[in-house]
Amino acid sequence: MCTELLDRILRTQLVTEFRFHVDRGLNLFCHTICLFPESYRSEGSAFNNAKYREKHSNLRQQALANLFSNLLQLGWADWDFVGLSLIDGSGAGGSSENRIRHGLGRLSNIWSAILEESWKGYGEMWPAIEASLTKYKSQFEDAWKASGEDVLLRVKRISEAEWDPKHIDVHLVDCLYGGASYIDKILIGPVSDFEIEKKLLSHELSETAFAVNGLQSKLQTRGINPGVFHTVVDTAAYLSVKPWLKSEYVERLKPKSPYYAETEAVYSAFEKCGAGSEAYLGLEEFLTVLAKEPG
Repeated sequence: MCTELLDRILRTQLVTEFRFHVDRGLNLFCHTICLFPESYRSEGSAFNNAKYREKHSNLRQQALANLFSNLLQLGWADWDFVGLSLIDGSGAGGSSENRIRHGLGRLSNIWSAILEESWKGYGEMWPAIEASLTKYKSQFEDAWKASGEDVLLRVKRISEAEWDPKHIDVHLVDCLYGGASYIDKILIGPVSDFEIEKKLLSHELSETAFAVNGLQSKLQTRGINPGVFHTVVDTAAYLSVKPWLKSEYVERLKPKSPYYAETEAVYSAFEKCGAGSEAYLGLEEFLTVLAKEPG
């Protein structure tokens, strides 16, 4: 199938709207986790912002520490609880909302107490943070519009993920160090340089796409070091956003060691397969080539 026809088909299927948000509740939640990153398992690196934690160390109050201690007696404080709470062992059915409330039980009560306690300090900061994030949202949203659809199209082509969300909600979160993604929701921290922010958002899109396509399992099946997952993700993101980067950022934002494992091998395999071009040979061929590349 010719590339032009494939592009038209993908664009017809890809009716994805990027929606940007500044949400008080989400920022409060992430702020609280950034103060106590040891309490949170999912996407831990994004919440492990040492500079932010040090800057606001006065807000790591003992009352909050005690509440987190109570929370951890019930298990990890992450999204797993919501999914698990939807399981109705009795088969009695009922609304998802009621099952979540019943399943979370004491956990939801402790979380309410945590956020209420955390707001006592954060509430004084929020007006200034909201104003700054709202201004940033307007400016970055305009900067992203020119390339967003094409970047997503390239990410989907390189990853071959069956992932067609109607919307991708991008939430700006002041305290994050990097980003986090949840299928059709992306959290990113504001970066003063929009070129870097475009790469960061592209990385989160790529991570979601490759997770949907089961890249970890594909790497293991072929005997490839699963540690290169994030290298593949970031390289695909880089190749997807590269045409829309200012020239001085093209080399600067290319994945590099030692932050990413086996960068030369991954990049070489993508180049040999024509990733990011009309001649892309596909993910399976990429993995075949990667398996033969020297580490």
